Amino acid sequence: MKRIGLLFGLLALLSAGIFAQQQPTVAVRAFEVSGGLSQDEGNAITDIFISELIGTGRIRVVDRNSFDAIMAEMKFGASSWSNNENVAKLGNAINANYIIQGTVTQLGGRIIITVRVLDINKVQFVSSPNLQLTNMNEIFSKLPPFVRDLALNFTDNSTVYKVGSIGPSGGYVFMDKGLYTDGWRYLEAAPSNYDFNAFVDGYKGGTNPYYQRNVLDLLRPMNINGITGWRIPNRSELLLMYSILKQKGIGEFNNSHYISNEEDWVGDFRYFWSVRFNDGESIIPPPNRVYVVRPIRGF
Repeated sequence: MKRIGLLFGLLALLSAGIFAQQQPTVAVRAFEVSGGLSQDEGNAITDIFISELIGTGRIRVVDRNSFDAIMAEMKFGASSWSNNENVAKLGNAINANYIIQGTVTQLGGRIIITVRVLDINKVQFVSSPNLQLTNMNEIFSKLPPFVRDLALNFTDNSTVYKVGSIGPSGGYVFMDKGLYTDGWRYLEAAPSNYDFNAFVDGYKGGTNPYYQRNVLDLLRPMNINGITGWRIPNRSELLLMYSILKQKGIGEFNNSHYISNEEDWVGDFRYFWSVRFNDGESIIPPPNRVYVVRPIRGF
């Protein structure tokens, strides 16, 4: 029994070690500042950035004291950062896969945070996203999702979904942005057996008491193969589903009106746009009828 327990313990340690090895190691240089901002503000933003990066659970971050000590030992000065070969040598010295450099600039009444990611193996920058803030207070709401997207782009490359292929839920992938932004890279349409009908009418102002409430009540608990977070597509997404999926015989769509979440005024009434899946025409359909909803989600 003790030997079995020991074996399980060794397996657990081995699994943890493999998982840790799969996580990229990143070193973060203190962000530079310009436009009247102080270096104290730059250092504070760097600290928040590192904290959020660690908080994703996807990346190991080199301790800043160790990073600074190795830079001092290598006599790595300000001019050294302009040479990617030198930066790559620094990365190898600290066993990092990537080095992140950042700048914080105040320009035109906005604060712009730009991050550049150097791949140590390729010795080239592989990403350079930026985040714009109207004031410093926004950093607490906008920086966390910005960092999460950055971490996803580092680590979520094991499975690449092609447009038209089967998605994680068993549905159909119809969009790939190429990078994670706003927390998602792909759009997936639900499997055809999750189509449902919704009564749609015209209404004056406020919230549609039938369509929106009824559909949202159906979507909130929707769980497809353990996956939640489904929503109503907008008109552009429906048109994309028609051209990418329906026209290629993917997704088992019928020739009905598929309804969107987009509204428009016709006289005194508001109506919902739909896309006719027999010809791809985007129209405002007649009210007081039942139309089809195909749920989608970003992942």
